[in-house]
Amino acid sequence: MFLQQEDISLVQPRIEVPNTIIDSFVSLHVKSGMEGIEIYFTSDGSEPTTTFFKYEKPLTISEPGTYKFKSFHPEWKSSETTSITFFKKGHQPKNILWNSKQNEKYSGQGPLTLINQKKAALPYSNLEWVGFDSIVNAEVFFNEKTFIKSVDIGFLSDVQSWIFPPASITIIPNGSSKLEDKISVQLTELEGPRLTEMKNLNIIINKEINSLRLEIANIGSIPDWHDGAGSKAWLFMDEWIFN
Repeated sequence: MFLQQEDISLVQPRIEVPNTIIDSFVSLHVKSGMEGIEIYFTSDGSEPTTTFFKYEKPLTISEPGTYKFKSFHPEWKSSETTSITFFKKGHQPKNILWNSKQNEKYSGQGPLTLINQKKAALPYSNLEWVGFDSIVNAEVFFNEKTFIKSVDIGFLSDVQSWIFPPASITIIPNGSSKLEDKISVQLTELEGPRLTEMKNLNIIINKEINSLRLEIANIGSIPDWHDGAGSKAWLFMDEWIFN
């Protein structure tokens, strides 16, 4: 059986950026890898078609959002979509106190990795990822009382590598022992294999704080549908952003 040229997909566009956390702006470059390819993109997270913006020169990104790029050619099948999300630079904590320990094999850039204002890239061996095989427990401190609207928790979903999204996230402002001050989020458990993805969860805080304690639980043991069923699951995170 021979494949027709129009049945073969183009290679996904390749994105190059220095960082996905925006202070003032970042420059975004896209490469197709072939002559005659046209790349179209969206800046609102929707799927690109040839009716959207055509990529013709590097983009200057100054606002947070999700950009998607796709390659097109009249004689070939369009590529899969390449997606990238930009985040606004947040308030910088002065310190982080760890009450739990990351795995020594995946310790990132050290204790400050999750508050160093740098997002990771794939694969999970990238040094901006920090890997845990147990509950994550840490407290971040700010120089002065700061109004925090929300916190973004960046994490990796790569079930083929035994890396799963968090099971739950609990945030406690200012070390409070009051139940009504505790912010808890329960995540939906995966039901089967999915694509490897860098993901982000935005949690609303809306409080003036000196410190935030974060407790992030992994799923514990790998579910029955996985080849590693019953083994310990991994949790990988790349940045906590406080806005």
